Amino acid sequence: MLGLWFLYHLTFDLFTVIGGILASLGMTIFTSSTLYGNGKTKLDRIPFWILLRYFFVLMGEIFKSAWFYMLTIFRQDFEVVVFDLVLEFHDPIKVALVANSITLTPGTVSVDVNDNIIKVMALVNKGTKMIDIEAPIRQRFERLLKAQTRGTI
Repeated sequence: MLGLWFLYHLTFDLFTVIGGILASLGMTIFTSSTLYGNGKTKLDRIPFWILLRYFFVLMGEIFKSAWFYMLTIFRQDFEVVVFDLVLEFHDPIKVALVANSITLTPGTVSVDVNDNIIKVMALVNKGTKMIDIEAPIRQRFERLLKAQTRGTI
């Protein structure tokens, strides 16, 4: 969390360091009942190396999507669609990771989450088929977490 704080502020002065540490500690304290139970974090279900890989995939998608949607808006050939994305797993931590990843990626927003169904609002090129909208989300985000469930990646 502290690393993301530094990326967000793009400075490394005393105020940013202290603010980042306080924000990170505060979030850890306020979310401890959600993230921790039985002495382990709920993220322990997902190995660290998969979370690390997921983070790098997410960063790549954020930058790629930013350029794609910037060009789409300049061309003014887009429409907004809302659809339900049904994930193949029911783990609330994994569903939350995918929902947050969708929201962090430019051009898409997770509007609602209900069990393993995420309602997504997306800015797409006119005439784009629903399967072409869902495929990138499934290939880049769901695939990593689903493969971990099977024990392979």
